[in-house]
Amino acid sequence: EAVNCRIRTSFGVGGDSSGGLDSSSIACAALQTLQKRQRPYWGYSWECSNDNDADEREFIDVMREVEGLNHQYIRPTKVKEMAAQGYYNNRPDYFISDANHYLPTMQEAHKNGVRTYLTGVEGDTVLSYGKETFSALIMEGKWDAFRTHIEHILYTVTFRKNVPKYDNNFENQAASIAFPYTYKVLIRALRMGHFWAFLRHIKQSKRYFDIPPSLDYAYVGRKIYTKLLNLKNRYWNKETFFSILHDRYNKQSPIILKEFHFEDIPPEDNADVVAHFKQATCGGIIDVLGSYHTIGILNGIDMAHPFMDKRLIEFSLIVPNHLQFGDGITRKVHRLAVDGQVPDAIRWRLDKANFTPYMRRCFYETFTDPKAFIRENRDILSPYVNVDLSMKYAEYARTADLNSKKGYDAFYQAVRVVYLAIWLNQNQINNKTT
Repeated sequence: EAVNCRIRTSFGVGGDSSGGLDSSSIACAALQTLQKRQRPYWGYSWECSNDNDADEREFIDVMREVEGLNHQYIRPTKVKEMAAQGYYNNRPDYFISDANHYLPTMQEAHKNGVRTYLTGVEGDTVLSYGKETFSALIMEGKWDAFRTHIEHILYTVTFRKNVPKYDNNFENQAASIAFPYTYKVLIRALRMGHFWAFLRHIKQSKRYFDIPPSLDYAYVGRKIYTKLLNLKNRYWNKETFFSILHDRYNKQSPIILKEFHFEDIPPEDNADVVAHFKQATCGGIIDVLGSYHTIGILNGIDMAHPFMDKRLIEFSLIVPNHLQFGDGITRKVHRLAVDGQVPDAIRWRLDKANFTPYMRRCFYETFTDPKAFIRENRDILSPYVNVDLSMKYAEYARTADLNSKKGYDAFYQAVRVVYLAIWLNQNQINNKTT
């Protein structure tokens, strides 16, 4: 229904076709309706054949065989083309990091007669992976059940690609997968002032997964140090390597969905439900949706996001844990719901390509030398950005380890600064007086 109510149009319909569960579910749901009208669905994919980590052709080809789906691969646009179109953005942070793909996608979609474009935005947030199950079990003291879940994960290889940074700290894989969730609960116990629960969790981590207490203390200590450092920088106005944006540009305004009425949602003392709701509806999502809308409207295309449907968000918050995760399978309720619609090869896949290295390569192909670009725009950037640190960012991000938080943050902050320069240059690009 979330898809159907967004394709009530006399014009063409298209959307992402990445080979993942979200985009494939949307495409198959749309095709069920469109085929009755004898109309096609246009699917668009990034052309990533040169990047092994991001190459999803195996699953994209499965979707290309679905009756009624017309498919097209897209390559990223160049900086001058993107800069010219950036004039129409009314905020600089409306440039998402993959804008250099979505701009040419919208152009091709318009040529194909598409006027409504469906995205899978927030699919993996709204229909949760189910990882809240783990923290709930730990806080309830059900460590045997938690251990069973981890064993299922080892068997199905779920989440393995999501925890590479912890691998060197453990002698066994079970501990490397369990640690992020035990660490999350340790932090929560400290925040709530439950010191004895904190010590008990450390003891059980050692008993069930042989996680050294020293490692727990080291990570928790680092978290506390980071928080204190952030406070120090906030009150003493100190710049750090990873806070290069001045406050006047860096502030984000969260979406407050006041019209939501959750009569059936568990009480607000359920921390995981509250966190899930905030993640699905607040913070950076406003900029993501704004960017999609701007890029679409440039080409006369309405961008629609079925997973952001109010009813679907409400439903996802009351799905019990055992339907979110079970037998090593994430997002279980989603996979069960699309039985007979989405091909099984996609419906039961448990991994997802890592597109960040590919996006970095495309970014540096598009801009060639971001450091020089930032230097050239020093005068217009300086009121908003620490230019020297931004150049250091751009250079470091070129070869940084994207699996580390430092490298990941460096890349996306460099992207943000470059797009800000494009936006600030809008008048010069369009030959208008400042």
